[in-house]
Order: sequence, then structure tokens, then C-alpha cells
Amino acid sequence: MPVDYSKFDKVGDSDDDTAAPARPHQPPQQEARAAAAPVASDDSRAEIDKLKAAKRKAREEREQREAAAAAAGGGEPAAVPPPAAPTPAPTDEVVESEPLALLRRAEAIKEELATGMATFEEALTSGEAELKDISTMNGLVGKLQGLLDSVSLGDLEEGAERDDARARRKGLNSFVEEAMPALSSLRSKAAAAK
Repeated sequence: MPVDYSKFDKVGDSDDDTAAPARPHQPPQQEARAAAAPVASDDSRAEIDKLKAAKRKAREEREQREAAAAAAGGGEPAAVPPPAAPTPAPTDEVVESEPLALLRRAEAIKEELATGMATFEEALTSGEAELKDISTMNGLVGKLQGLLDSVSLGDLEEGAERDDARARRKGLNSFVEEAMPALSSLRSKAAAAK
């Protein structure tokens, strides 16, 4: 469908000299996005430039180390071997149901989170703790909650397997309830230590 551009003001045709030049209609999402686009200040631009310079310097140092290692090692750097072909799964293996597989993944995340919290506490006492580690652990808590929300025990048969899965999920939920305030406390301690 052809657009009739004669409806739009041309620059200088308006009685108001301060009016912006007219442009074709934009969908409301684009207008909102354009209005909400942040404008970088000089301070943030300087900060970005500093970060870029630091990354560039780190990359140059890494390349120099690799070149030195290659020269000391007899020439070219060692080639990275191609990834191994995936091995086919055995056909006589018992297939785990989806709720049990989700619980197993959730338990692995729980262990990773518990280890991360213990490591962070040790780093906090030695003064090497970083707040980004808390953010990572908060992300793991969110991932764990998402997995627990997606576990549907209704798919399991009645009996011991379902009761066991229910107990596992209950334990994971109680861990999440305890981990949230513990992470908040660790974040406060880390912020106070800085």
C-alpha cells in the first residue's frame, strides 16, 4: 500500500521554526524504546574506555606469554585436539523419568551452591571475597527454584519411588529457604568488609 508523504510537514514548511522535522509514524514500541534509550555520560564513557584498555592490555600480555611459551617449547603452540566424538548411549540402560532427572539436576545445583557458599565464607575471612560470587550464587538459587517448580511428581507411580521423590523435593525446598537469608547475610558481610 503506497504511503502518501504529502501529509507530513517538510522542514521549514511549518509556521513554528522550533518544530522538529516530521517523520513517518513509528510503532509505539519503537517510540518507547527510542525515548528510554540511555544516553552515555562522559563519566560512563570514560569508565568504558578504561575497561576496554584493561582488557586490551590483558589480551596483549596473554598473547606475549603464549608466544614466549611457544618459543620455549620449540616453535608453534600445541594444536588443540578436535573434540572426541560422542559415544552412543547403551541401550540396556534404565531410563530415568523426567521428575527424577530434574531432582537429580536440582541436587547437583544444591551441592554446587553449598560448596560455593562455604568457599565464599573462607574467602571472606581471608579478605578475597568478591560480590560477583554472591550474584552467581543467587543465580544458582533462582535456577534451583525454577527446577523445583518444574518438577511434577504426578507423573510418578504411587509408592516408594514417589514418596522418595517427594522427600527429596521437600529437602531441596528447605535448603532454598535457608540459603536465601544466608546469601543475604554473606552479601552484607562482604559489603561491610570492602
